[in-house]
Amino acid sequence: MGATVSGRRTDLACAIVLGADSMRDIRLLEHQRPVIGATASVSTVSRTLGEVEERERGRGAT
Repeated sequence: MGATVSGRRTDLACAIVLGADSMRDIRLLEHQRPVIGATASVSTVSRTLGEVEERERGRGAT
């Protein structure tokens, strides 16, 4: 899933559903690898959230 921007967001959403409360908890998806394939790494999640934050700042969101 994690190869595209939407895939990385999906990985993050799935981790939250599984109980993640920090970026490092993306590892919760590792046990699902046979079902959903490769998932985003902690550094990829960090970059993705940074991209989202920058985009939101550009829209004037606070």
